[in-house]
Amino acid sequence: MNFFSGIDVSAFILLNSLSGRSPLLDTFIVFTAESLTYILPTIFIVLLYLATHSYRDKIHMAGTVFFSGFFVQSGITEFIRLYFHRLRPYLVYDIDPLFYEDSFSFPSAHSAFFFAFAFAIYHYNKKWGVWFLSAATLMTIARIISGVHYPSDIIAGMLVGLAVAYLTFKYLGPTFKKIAYRFV
Repeated sequence: MNFFSGIDVSAFILLNSLSGRSPLLDTFIVFTAESLTYILPTIFIVLLYLATHSYRDKIHMAGTVFFSGFFVQSGITEFIRLYFHRLRPYLVYDIDPLFYEDSFSFPSAHSAFFFAFAFAIYHYNKKWGVWFLSAATLMTIARIISGVHYPSDIIAGMLVGLAVAYLTFKYLGPTFKKIAYRFV
């Protein structure tokens, strides 16, 4: 286990060493780590609005995508954090983070939400999904560079997000479709 812990810390130190070098780069990193959390859902809503799908299909897709994200962030990651109390890297090491978070770091709720969100989108639209997965990857790497997450926090969040998106798509997606077609 120490081997993986050492790799995790080494990767964190390597990525975090990119912060504090340039005010412009730090601003970009903070924007990517924090502001994309508001921009990505907005972009998805706009894309969905402009898409040629039927209104019912849009409701079905939006229900699956947003449920995946909110369930994984509000339910699964919070449940896991009841048992894993991992301090944020800036509280363990002598570093200045680019911004502060006040919860435990494992697993990353941002990673879980946005990877669930992106994987759910990917199930419906591969092209959109690739773009959202790329943005989620960029955002979560920026959170490591910022000093608020270890790489393993991000990977765990990504895996939980993937699992929840798949299960939501497979088991609740048909239910969301029935609701959309019955009531809309």
